[in-house]
Amino acid sequence: MPKCGSCGNEGIFDSKSVNPVRPLARSGLQALFSNGGTIANVEYCNAPWELVNAAWNQPEIHFDRCGQCGSSSILWP
Repeated sequence: MPKCGSCGNEGIFDSKSVNPVRPLARSGLQALFSNGGTIANVEYCNAPWELVNAAWNQPEIHFDRCGQCGSSSILWP
C-alpha cells in the first residue's frame, strides 16, 4: 500500500501527469486504495483511457502525488 511520507495518507493518490479540468482542482486522475493496498476505485477526467488502464495496472508509476497534502514524497512497498 502506498503511503505519503509527509502526512501519512494511505488512501488517496493523484497523478501529476494529468492536468485538472479546472484551475485549482485536483488531478484528472485519482485513485482510492483499499486497506489491503489494492486500487479500490479510479476517478478520471481529462485522462485518455489508455493512461487510466496503465495506471490501474502499474499504480506505483502513475500515482505520484498525495491526494490529501499534495506531497510528491510517496513511499511504495
